[in-house]
Order: sequence, then structure tokens, then C-alpha cells
Amino acid sequence: MKQFLIIALLSISSFAAHAQNKKITQAVDTQRASTDYLLKLGGVEGESSDSLPPAPNLLTVSAGGTMSQTHNTNLLSRYKMEQKPGYLLGIGYARELERARVQVQATYFKGGVRVASGDINGDGKSDYSELDLNYISLPVQFQIYVGARKRFFVGVGVEASYLLSKKQTGRPLHGQIKVFDGATGASAGVWFTRNVMLQAGYRYGLVDIDLDEQNKARNGMAFLTLSYAFYSKIKYGPVITIKPKG
Repeated sequence: MKQFLIIALLSISSFAAHAQNKKITQAVDTQRASTDYLLKLGGVEGESSDSLPPAPNLLTVSAGGTMSQTHNTNLLSRYKMEQKPGYLLGIGYARELERARVQVQATYFKGGVRVASGDINGDGKSDYSELDLNYISLPVQFQIYVGARKRFFVGVGVEASYLLSKKQTGRPLHGQIKVFDGATGASAGVWFTRNVMLQAGYRYGLVDIDLDEQNKARNGMAFLTLSYAFYSKIKYGPVITIKPKG
């Protein structure tokens, strides 16, 4: 009986030692596995880098140069008509879609035309007459992105304009001018950064702005503008990153 008890105690001790060794081995393996990876947990504030622009709704301010020319059929047959430089200022809103954008912009621009009317004064020098037309307009464009990153876009649209003031120097070029003008236009643009966009285009007048029925006058204007976009930053978090160590 005594021998049987000794054998039983030895068996129980052996089993307990084996179980303890197994637990120790599993703990070591777990610790070794955990040291092969690094876990990083934290909130991150940033911006999406997959595509441009970075937000679905953008408020933009724009400024740039223009080259305008009022095409008058009565003057074309007699004088050389030249483009007149000017400028453009605008505040706009753009709604970004998946592969396109809709842009609406309130714009002030200087238009008009410069005409070489010959040696009117008889001094042997060519004389010029100028017509300044200052408009406020509301262009609306639908623009499609070209390329996977949505950096380049092309677009078409229409606009309505209201004549704020006019000024003529030299030989009179026009009589009464309509205060309302309408146009169609095309443009192309590129995002340089998440905030800065360059856009170029041309608008062609659809309305005969000269009230004289014998004349046909329409506005045309090429433009190049630089825009800055305002938007809210996109926040991401928390972000969990698990990667192999080393």
C-alpha cells in the first residue's frame, strides 16, 4: 500500500510539472510572436492624397488677365480691330462630383476693343480709338476631369452679363449698347496643389450688343486666371497600424 501511494504521488508530480512546462512554453512563444510586430494606435488629422481636389465643396477666389475684342461688322470692313487687355476678378463655388465638377462664379471683368482708325489727326501717326466695357457676369460651367488623379479638367458652359459702365476714347465706335449680354464658353484647368488652380478659356458672345440694327457687335474674350480654394480639412482617426518589426 505504501509503495502504491509513493507511485501515485510521483505520477501526479510528473503530470503537474509537464503542465507547468507547457504553460511556460506557450507564454514564451506568445511573447516571441508579439515582439515580431509593432502596434501603433493614434488619431491622425490630415488630407486625402489619392486625388485632387480634396473636398466636395470648394469656395474659390480668382484673379487674372483678359484679352477682349468686340467684333463689329460695320468696323471690320474699314478699320483694323485689335484685342484690348484687361483683368478679371471673381468669387466662385464648385461642387465636386465623382469625375466632374460644377462651377458657378460671380465675376467682374473689363472688356471692349481697340481700333486702329488710321491717321485721323493728319500728323502722320496711326490713331487709335478704344471702347471700354465693364461687366459683372455669372458664368456656369460643367467640367470633366481627365486622368485618374483628377488633376486636369476641361469644361463648357454659359454665362449672363450685365453692363456696369462704358467709356469711349477717340473716334466713336458704338452708339447705344445693350446692358445685357449672354455668352457661351470653354475652359481647361489644372490643380497645382490642393489650394491653387490655373484655368484658361474663351467666351464668345451670343447677343448683338449694338442697338443700331445696321451694326452687328458681339463680345469675345480670352482669359487666364489663378484661383485659390478654401475647404475644411478631413479628419481621420483613430488609425491602427500593425506592421512587421524591423
